[in-house]
Amino acid sequence: MNIVAFSGSARKESYNQQAVTFIAQELQELGHEVQLLAMADFVLPLFNQDVEASDGMPEIVASLREQFAQAEAFVIATPEYNGSFTSVLKNALDWCSRPAPNGNSDSVYRDKPVALVSASPGRMGGMRSLYQTRYLVENLGMVGFPGMHGIGGCDAETFKDRASFAETRDGKALRKLASDYNGFMKKFAIAD
Repeated sequence: MNIVAFSGSARKESYNQQAVTFIAQELQELGHEVQLLAMADFVLPLFNQDVEASDGMPEIVASLREQFAQAEAFVIATPEYNGSFTSVLKNALDWCSRPAPNGNSDSVYRDKPVALVSASPGRMGGMRSLYQTRYLVENLGMVGFPGMHGIGGCDAETFKDRASFAETRDGKALRKLASDYNGFMKKFAIAD
């Protein structure tokens, strides 16, 4: 499957970008084509329907929307800011829910599977954000993979060495999540 993987953070050393990169590599090893996006490469204006009506969809948004439209599945790593998902994530999801510049109003999300993870320096590992993000993406029409994982206690060393991280409790959990999500997507593809 063609999977788009990204985090809801624009921070250079984002733990969530590192977590989604780890899962993306696992899914590639399982034979999937994974487009790993960095939200820092998509500096989107705040969604404003008046701006959209007068100026149209900004090119950078149209580019991101097209990548979302081409995806058959998603992996999203969601940071937790003040007990919820980030404005970066919500703004990107909102913009890409709008009709394309060519007038195509087909949803880029409808009936596509999504796996969610979070990584945080806090002990809860972004769990509050995971549940809220799950509600959000399912409201957009995505099909939430039942397994989610939050990695707590992250620091600059957590993802430094991929092989070492893979042997930790959280690394094993992310590997299992990728494997289980692989099975979920296969069943989902058969159902389509």
